[in-house]
Amino acid sequence: MNSYVIPIEIFMADLVLLTGKDEECREYLNKNFGFPDKYLNENINKKFDGVTLPSEECSVVICWVREPFTKNHENLLHELDHGANSILRNIGIVKQTDDNEEVFTYLKSYIQRKVFEKIDLSKKKIAKKRIKKNVNSNTNN
Repeated sequence: MNSYVIPIEIFMADLVLLTGKDEECREYLNKNFGFPDKYLNENINKKFDGVTLPSEECSVVICWVREPFTKNHENLLHELDHGANSILRNIGIVKQTDDNEEVFTYLKSYIQRKVFEKIDLSKKKIAKKRIKKNVNSNTNN
């Protein structure tokens, strides 16, 4: 399971993106955020490719996306949009209008950029570990 925390400091909120096996994500959400098992089983299962869950403390919004989301970015972007909308609703911006369209657009772009940066860093770390493991196994032979 992977979790990526995106701080949205200007709105005093965090967006948490989870990817991985359904069971692992449900366990993580139950342990770390106190979501009831029944609620998680109804929302994170094979019927859905993603879901956005509001936490009881309005400062955290959780997005879960079924892997491999890298093959279908639409699900990821769809849930991130829901996450951005939740953050804005939590501060009282309920509907997008001509007057606040820039806020919606900038927040969504910011979240998307930060998520892809974190995913890219994560991939680089995994690649470095594999290279190091291969180098170590080759020097031991």
